[in-house]
Amino acid sequence: MPDSAVLSGAPETLPGVTVGEYLRHLAPDLARGKQPPDWPPDAFALAASLLLHSGAYLQVVAKWPPTGTAADGCLTDLPERWAERAAAIGRRWRAALPGSPPAEVRRLWAQLRKSSHLELGEVSGSTLCRTLVQLCAVADEACQGVGYQPPEDGGDFFDFVASRELLPDPEAGSTLCQAVHVSRVRVLPKCHTPQTGITLDSLFHNLTLWPAVDVQPHWITPQHRGLDNVEHRLNLLLVPWPEKVSPMQFAAASPRSGELANMPAKFGFFSYTKKSDPDGLKARLDDVYQRALELAGRIELVVLPELALDLAEYEAVRGWAQDRKLLLLCGVGEPSAGATPGKNYVALEVLLSGEHSVQVRQYKHHRWQLDKRQIVQYGLGGQLDPEGRWWEHTSAQARRLTFVSLLDWLSFCFLVCEDLARQEPVARLVRSVGPNLVIALLMDGPQLPGRWPDRYATVLADDPGSSVLTLTSIGMAELCRPPGVTPSRAVALWKDAKSGAARAIELPVGADGLVLNLTRLREEEWSADGRSDGGVAGYPILAGVHPVWAGPAPRKS
Repeated sequence: MPDSAVLSGAPETLPGVTVGEYLRHLAPDLARGKQPPDWPPDAFALAASLLLHSGAYLQVVAKWPPTGTAADGCLTDLPERWAERAAAIGRRWRAALPGSPPAEVRRLWAQLRKSSHLELGEVSGSTLCRTLVQLCAVADEACQGVGYQPPEDGGDFFDFVASRELLPDPEAGSTLCQAVHVSRVRVLPKCHTPQTGITLDSLFHNLTLWPAVDVQPHWITPQHRGLDNVEHRLNLLLVPWPEKVSPMQFAAASPRSGELANMPAKFGFFSYTKKSDPDGLKARLDDVYQRALELAGRIELVVLPELALDLAEYEAVRGWAQDRKLLLLCGVGEPSAGATPGKNYVALEVLLSGEHSVQVRQYKHHRWQLDKRQIVQYGLGGQLDPEGRWWEHTSAQARRLTFVSLLDWLSFCFLVCEDLARQEPVARLVRSVGPNLVIALLMDGPQLPGRWPDRYATVLADDPGSSVLTLTSIGMAELCRPPGVTPSRAVALWKDAKSGAARAIELPVGADGLVLNLTRLREEEWSADGRSDGGVAGYPILAGVHPVWAGPAPRKS
């Protein structure tokens, strides 16, 4: 007879994982070493993982900082100087690289090794909790500004090595760790520290822990950013094309169920196609860009919405952007063919140097599902049965999220339409890193306050404090005609953490694009353990909106 206690999973028959066992799982060589890791992100990975999986980080808001002697694992016996002392130790650790960490770090590591026998559930009630928090804090201070400083811009040894470690591997993505494999946990640069609530990320300014494996982060710090003399502002050119979208561009896939042969009859797939005009589109885009330059002086980033281009158009526009040393962010679609699904992704052209660029592709993480309400509001009843549920016929690709560091205070990431609404699991990574700017490319109706993009943008503006820009095409905005709702030409929505309600941005009749002026608001952020970031946190705010006419602008009456 089987043991019923074992089958029932009774706690007394299942011993908990110990601190030592967990450390050996994360990094066997480091766990066996008597000396702490030389590389601060590796030490952070181990200590922060223990804090996360034990839940012990909550103790910081109960009583902090710890008082006592160095032998007790305390950094100082003066509580009011604890943050200052942690910062100083972090600076010495960084300056000592590639040598051994300071004596204080070695003592903290010794305290950690003495507690290897503890089960993870016992960490919260032990002195190990304060040891882990202090080890994380010192590592966090040692990594100040990581991910935002190209190594040739006056960086130190740490900056040089960190830039190398962060370079995205095409298969594995990015991490700052050297001795902890990405399949265990990653450490990434961080921008915003949440100022409300309490999570592990509330404790750190410069580093974040990413234990998940279902979303692969990629971090890019261009060596040549093409942003000379840009310190506090950024100009974006929004091109909300296509200008016309017809119901005939939507059609049921053939076969209707794609390659999912067991789908119930009420479910089907739809495809979206567009007329391709690579040369004409490139010429028009250049005309809009030249007019934007006349208006704003310079443009740093050109943005087109979801499915704005097909592959041939993108290749033409990509070359155009390279010639002008522009950052280009655009939605690209490859239509389905029979049972073979199509592709829906964001393409980003990033300058790595004065002559070289890299192409980033980030596929949509969630398929769009058209239901009766949406079929009616977009007028698609002649193509798709309103009583059915229609899934976008696109392939399911591995999930990745790309972060680009544009300035020493500015990082951004991008999402595709449904990914903003179906936030998990990607939103967890966005909240952990806390990028300054999130850009969502949509194939959606008007971008009005109160609609779903506003709701989800507000979530990210509240925590972690990101500014959010959504963009749809004027063609989709005009195609959307919900019963009893006045038509709108609002193609973009802006929401940040400091300016109040979200702002709808309309494209005037006849205009071809919009220039957005973003400027930086500096604000001091505090970690939950009482450390200041020195007022370096940057919040992009909307400082100007200017329509662009490729042809003659309408006369004012």
